Amino acid sequence: MLGYINKQLIIICLLSAGMLICWPNHLAAQAKVLSIEAVLDKEAVVELYDQTSIGFIFHYDDGSCVKTEGLLKGPIRWKHLSVSSPQARFKNGVILINREASRANHHQVHFDIEAKDAKGKVLACDLAIPYLDSIRFNHYTDSLKLGIRYYLNVEGIFSSGKIFPLDTNRVRFEKSAGKIIGHDLLVDPMLSEVKFVKVRATLKSDPQMSILSDIPVKQGPMDTTTVKDPFRGR
Repeated sequence: MLGYINKQLIIICLLSAGMLICWPNHLAAQAKVLSIEAVLDKEAVVELYDQTSIGFIFHYDDGSCVKTEGLLKGPIRWKHLSVSSPQARFKNGVILINREASRANHHQVHFDIEAKDAKGKVLACDLAIPYLDSIRFNHYTDSLKLGIRYYLNVEGIFSSGKIFPLDTNRVRFEKSAGKIIGHDLLVDPMLSEVKFVKVRATLKSDPQMSILSDIPVKQGPMDTTTVKDPFRGR
């Protein structure tokens, strides 16, 4: 049975009755583990970076709970636990996420946790990882000028609700005129016949995630032609 607390990015994994054991033994000699929470560092930008601190909270059937050291500043030492995951590398409260593996597991990292003094008794927990849900253009100006670089601002909208700009390590650009220089579009001043430039941004890791924008080229003062960017304001 799973419960997800979106605000704190916590997955609560309730264990089956057969898995209720006295664990960790040195911290809860009488009570039995009822559930585990895996907690992400809320200060880390997990949307963009693969490495982050985590912690575990052990809930017992007597209503008490015990936390791990480090991020959660609890008494359980990492040296007393054996933690493994198919979707991340773990060491002393820090994980390095394998995005491809977590994506295949519905954007979750699965943990198997074992107390070193209770061999053979493994507890399981899943942690939801924020993922890129969509991308959009958010242009700083409504039109570009010939001969002047125009910054192509692409933003990623993540499952956490956060929005971050994406650089050329993540997206690639295609254009109908001019040339791409890093994140900039530059159209030659001699191309005065160009009224607008079509620009496509595609996520490198997922070519299916692609957006298109028509960027107007600023004309002379007598030209009142305007072309609306279909993605602006989304």
